Formats: sequence, C-alpha cells, structure tokens
Amino acid sequence: MVNKQIGINRDSPKELLYPYSINFFHFINDGLAIIDLSKGPFGQFIEVNDVFCSMLGYTHDELIGLSPIDITPEDLYHNARQFIDRQKSGTDRKIIREITLLSKNGRRVPTELSSHVVKLNGRLIGFGIHHDITKRKKFEQDLILSYEKELKLRQELQNQIHQRIEFARGLVHEIKTSFTPILCNSKVLTKIVTDETAILLTQNIFRAASNLNNRVDEHFDLIRSEVGILNLEYDWINPSSVLNEVVSEFKSRTLLNKNLFRTYISPDLPPLWADADRIRQIVLNLLDNASKFTAEGAEIIMRGYCRESKLYIHVEDNGTGIPHSEKEKIFQSYYRSKANPTKAGGLGLGLALCKYLIELHGGTIKIEDNKPSGSIFKLFIPYTKHENL
Repeated sequence: MVNKQIGINRDSPKELLYPYSINFFHFINDGLAIIDLSKGPFGQFIEVNDVFCSMLGYTHDELIGLSPIDITPEDLYHNARQFIDRQKSGTDRKIIREITLLSKNGRRVPTELSSHVVKLNGRLIGFGIHHDITKRKKFEQDLILSYEKELKLRQELQNQIHQRIEFARGLVHEIKTSFTPILCNSKVLTKIVTDETAILLTQNIFRAASNLNNRVDEHFDLIRSEVGILNLEYDWINPSSVLNEVVSEFKSRTLLNKNLFRTYISPDLPPLWADADRIRQIVLNLLDNASKFTAEGAEIIMRGYCRESKLYIHVEDNGTGIPHSEKEKIFQSYYRSKANPTKAGGLGLGLALCKYLIELHGGTIKIEDNKPSGSIFKLFIPYTKHENL
C-alpha cells in the first residue's frame, strides 16, 4: 500500500521519506525509481513515479516488486547484472550512464540514468532518475546514417574526380602527341624559309599550333584547379626580371596586331615568394586578352610596382571595354564576352584560370573601365611567404 502523502511504500525505510516531497516525486518530468538493493539478488522496485510507469507501459502496482533485470532486454542481462553488482559493492554508488530498458510491450527504451546508492538502516537503497533519450538516439542514428551516406557519396565523387583527371590527362597526351611535330616543325620552318608567302604560311601554322597548345594546357590546369590539385612551385623570384621576360615575349605578338605596347615596370621590385612560371602565365594571358579586344594600332600598357607590401600589376587597353553586366561573369569558367562575340574566341578559360592562380598566391584581381574607352585589369600579390593560401 502506498502512503498517499509521500508516495512511498509503508515498508520502505522511514529515513527515505524526508528528502522527498510528493511534488518532487510525482511531478518530476523524468522517470524516478527507488530500488531496495538488499532484496533478492538484483534488488526490487519499492517505488516509481507516474512518468516511469508511462515510459515503460506498466502500472504502478505491476512494477513494484519487480527486479531491474525484469525490465532489461535479454541481450543486456550480463551488463545489467554487472552494473547492479558494482552498485551493491560500492564501486558505482553514484553514476550517470546510458542504459536500455524493456517496456511491457517489448519496445526498447534508451534512457540516461542518474543513479545514487545510499545505505539506510543496513539496507542499500538506490535512487534512479531515468531521462528518456529515445529522440536523441534516433537523431544520433539518423546522423550516423547521414554521415555514412555522405561518406559514400564523397567516395563516389572522389572516384569520378579521379576518372575525370585520368581522362583529361590521357586526352591531353593524345592531343599533344598529335600536334607537337606540327608545332616544332613549323617553328623550324619560320627560321629557314625565305619566300614571303611561305614565311607567312609557316607563321600561321606555328601560331595556330601554339594557340591550340595553350588552350589544351589551360583546360587541363582548370580541371586540376576545380578539384584542388593544381599546386604552385614556390621560390623567391625577381618580379622585375620576370615581368621584363614577359614584355620581351609579348612584343613579338604585338607586331602582328600592330599594337603600341608601353611598359612602366619598377626596376628594383623586392623579391617575391611566388611561382615564376605561373606569374608569366597570368600576365601573358592578360596581355593576350587586351590585344584580342583592341583594334589594330591600339595602345596596351603594362605597369608593375610595389606599394604597401604588395606587388601590383596593371594591364590597360583602349579597346571596346567590358560591359558592367559582364564584369562579375568575366572570371567564370567557360564564359565568353557577348559584347564582342567575334573576338572572344577560345574556351573562356583564360581569365578564370588567372583568377585562380592569383588567389593561390594570396592575391586578388579586378577589372575597371579605362578612360575614354577600354579596360584595366588590376591585380596584386602580397609580399608574404605562403604555401597555397
């Protein structure tokens, strides 16, 4: 029979009554159970609250007198017995742990148990607060399943990336193998032929082969950048020397378009921690882009200077310029200007690759309008030693 005032069996030790009021015992939001560990090999429930009964689907009277083993899943008997033995021996008198109970209809109920064992009048009394963690366990299980699914998708993506890289590598090899003889032989012919018509034809062949070679390299670089495996070969370089090498190479190209090419490069630029080949590639790409979108005889200007611990490079032209609506898109892969579709050519990879390479160096690039017409590409690279920022 239950004492209605305090909710404790009359045969419970009297000392149990004072710490608990009926409000705490019956209105606590978690399941509360009191076990007399001195009864039987595994103890017996001597009082439980309504929440504990509801949690397991038993009535109050059905639970009183049962052993904790009676509401434990069979596969967890051994663990439960060990836990009770440790509590009785004093090893785990006060503990918080997760346990699984078995409801009346056979449903497994995961709970977080806060347990405390005290000795009263020679009897071991265990107080247990059971917090139902069914929802938390379901969330954890869903999280594990999501992680496993994400892991599987990531592996599939890695396999696809690997296949794409291998395909691109094989394709580049096949293409380069085919036109390398054309590139080499046409270059030799430009130096040995004397007939003006033959010179013009061999120059056209060499230029076309060079352009194709550059496009193939750009495409492969862009694929590697998209999957994060395009690395730079850093070293301390002399920016003035590198930029002047670019100037020498580009001057021959300006002759074809009869551009006026002017440069303003500081002769004593400080050493820069960078990939020299990629710096050449960036600047040549910007200069080629300027030449492509300027009329015959137009002016192209390149500037290189140091300010506030940054290397600044500007490429200016007085061509048709880039519409404001395209300024953000122009650095996207495969985007080609709609303002000059006949001159755009290529695959729309050059500026996207430039932006990526500049960002690998820790820098940025932007485009501004030139006055009265044309565009100015401005980039900077910090004078900071870094590895693939």
